[in-house]
Amino acid sequence: MKIIGIVVTFFLFLLTGCGNDSKDLNVIVPNGAPALSQIFVDENQNNVNTTYVSGAQALQAAFNSDDYDFIYAPVNLGAKFYNNNAKYKLAAGVTFGNLYFATTLEIDFDIMDLNDYDVVLFGENTVNDMIIKTIFQKYNLSPNVRYVVSVDDVKKEFLVDSNKIYLLAEPVLSALKQVTAKEVKILDCQTLYGENAYIQAAVFVNKNTISKDIKTVNKYLNALEKSCNLVNEDKDQAAKLAEKLAIGLPKKEVLVNAISGCNVRYLEGKSCQVIFEEMFKDNLGFIGNKLPDENFYY
Repeated sequence: MKIIGIVVTFFLFLLTGCGNDSKDLNVIVPNGAPALSQIFVDENQNNVNTTYVSGAQALQAAFNSDDYDFIYAPVNLGAKFYNNNAKYKLAAGVTFGNLYFATTLEIDFDIMDLNDYDVVLFGENTVNDMIIKTIFQKYNLSPNVRYVVSVDDVKKEFLVDSNKIYLLAEPVLSALKQVTAKEVKILDCQTLYGENAYIQAAVFVNKNTISKDIKTVNKYLNALEKSCNLVNEDKDQAAKLAEKLAIGLPKKEVLVNAISGCNVRYLEGKSCQVIFEEMFKDNLGFIGNKLPDENFYY
C-alpha cells in the first residue's frame, strides 16, 4: 500500500507541473522603451500578469513592497531602493540609451553649440541627468540649461520654439520628426558619452521569488532575452504588438523606425556590474550615496 501511495503522489506531482511551472508572475513595467524590451514576453507567456504604469511614483511604491516578482525601472532607482531595503536584485539590463540632442536651428550642429544656445532638458536627478552631466564635463561645457518634467513637455516646447537645443528620447524623437516641417538635426548622446556603454533601464527580481521558485525566474529571464533579440530582428511585429497594447509608444509606422535608436538589448545581471560601477563610482548621489554590494547582481 505504501508503494501505491508513493506512485500516486509521484504522478500527481507530474500532473501539477512539478509544483512550479504554473506559477503566475506579477510584473510592473513603465510605459516607453522598457516596455518595448519585454513586448514578446507579454505576448507569449500565459503565466505573466503585467501592469503598465506611467511615472515614477508607482515604481517607487513597487520597490517598497513585495507585490511584484519583476520590476522594470531606471537602473539608478533600483539601486537606490536596494541600498534601502535589499528586496529587489538587478536581473538584467534591457535598455542602453535612447537620448539625443535635437534642434532645427540653421547651424551645422556639433556638441560645442550647446554653449551658444539655451538647452532644454528633462529628467532632473535621474540616470538621464547623470549621463548628460557626464557629457557636459567631458566636453567642458557650461550651457544655459532649463529642466522640464518629461520628454513630452520637451516635445511640446520644441514644436513652438525652434531657437533652442532640446534633449529628446526615442521613440518621441521619431514621432516629432513626423510633424516638424524643418529638418531636425541630432547628436547621439550614447556616442557622446563614450565607448563604454551605460545601462539606462533594467529588470529587477524579487529576492523572495528567487528563493521560492528559481526555475520560473530563469524561465522568465530566458523569455526576456529572446524578446530583446526579437524586438531588433522583427521591428514590424514588435511595433504591431506595442500599438495593440497601447503602452505609451507611437503608432506602428513611427515606432518601426525608432526601435534601433532605443538601444534595446539584454545583459544578464552579473555582467552589468562593471558597467554599473563605472557609471556611478563618481555619481553616488544618484543611487543613495554608496555602490550596492555584490548581492545586488543576480
